[in-house]
Amino acid sequence: MKNILLLGATGSIGDSVLSVIKQNSDSLNLYGIAAGKNTEKAAAIIKNFSPKNIFIDDIKAYDEISSSHPDKNILNSDQELLNLISDDKVDIVISAIVGFAGLKASLMAVNSGKTVLIANKESIVAAGDILMPLAKSKGSKIIPIDSEHNAIFQCLPADKSTTDVSKIIITASGGPFLDIPLSKLNNISPKDALKHPNWEMGSKISIDSATLVNKCLELIEARYLFDLNEKLFE
Repeated sequence: MKNILLLGATGSIGDSVLSVIKQNSDSLNLYGIAAGKNTEKAAAIIKNFSPKNIFIDDIKAYDEISSSHPDKNILNSDQELLNLISDDKVDIVISAIVGFAGLKASLMAVNSGKTVLIANKESIVAAGDILMPLAKSKGSKIIPIDSEHNAIFQCLPADKSTTDVSKIIITASGGPFLDIPLSKLNNISPKDALKHPNWEMGSKISIDSATLVNKCLELIEARYLFDLNEKLFE
């Protein structure tokens, strides 16, 4: 049985992780979660999965969860989060906190020598030059779980050197402007850019997707994750 610590449990990535844990309850156990302000969703996770440890970053949410779950180990301080991440019973840390806010927890997990499944691209984009050497020195294994980079990871078995790679193609699923001619792009609005045909990702990520800025971030992420030359990418 593998004990999972899920950071960013109330987000969309958290939903996917919880689904996997539920489908593999014979081998995966939700040992702890970290959440922010969404007390309703955090309470539902506590009810359905009964994690022993709950870190709540927002102080008002912390007070609410603490009062409604006196039998649980409810945490709030950075030191308590570090202690939870470093807990010997934690086998895998999943870093799914959205945005730059996820960097702090990612650093804690890597510094603790844990296996880190990372879905927080901002951590790698902003601090890949710190995280990757730190992981090597601490014996921490970083595995990307967002779709594009997990696919690259699976295509690079351990016995292959990245010098064997001649090209990497990072794909795009097609956003709101996939079939719009270039001549009409001058007439689009931010409202148009928010209408992704497949995903609900929030305003910031939707705009990044529509403008392909997210693909630039993914290129930077892949460069650090796999120690690859930028010239290999398309």
